[in-house]
Amino acid sequence: MTIIAISKLNLRITERFYTRCLIFILLTIPIVSAADSTVSNESNTNPYVEVFSDLVQEYCVKFRYKPEKLQARLEADGFKRNTEFEATFEKDIESISYAITIDRNFCTTDVLLKHKNKILFSADQLNEALTSLLKLTTTKSKTGYDPDVSDSKILQKKYIDDRGEKYSLFFPLENQHNEYMTFDVHWVNQ
Repeated sequence: MTIIAISKLNLRITERFYTRCLIFILLTIPIVSAADSTVSNESNTNPYVEVFSDLVQEYCVKFRYKPEKLQARLEADGFKRNTEFEATFEKDIESISYAITIDRNFCTTDVLLKHKNKILFSADQLNEALTSLLKLTTTKSKTGYDPDVSDSKILQKKYIDDRGEKYSLFFPLENQHNEYMTFDVHWVNQ
């Protein structure tokens, strides 16, 4: 073989190599991009679920063993006492009104689910966030009408954590524009 023939052969081999590399790169870029977007979507949780879960954790769970100190903490953090319900403290966070109620037996965090014709989050989204955050196990779940709680169809769930502490969820499935969704953290020894 002459030098010219060898050079042409090397050139063709090199061209094929680069063409194959280019095809491989072009085919894998969309796959990597799709995988990246899937990961980023999973890490972008619902901001309303995050706020609600943080409120439950920061006030009701954190003060479970010292409920007498909760009112001072709520007031210090900018919560205002509800004029109709003395034990309820409210705060607007990004235009959404959240409330914490201090009861003799439990601490309740609540919010109206429907705001400006948009549902803030689903029962599944909240359940996933709270069970993960608080390490909860569902002990009872039922859907129905409870005239003592609401005239609307609601999902009621009872939970227990790894220390045996109790929690309750009342999630309205109807009339979400005027029925409050509540999550109760039962005080210790109640």
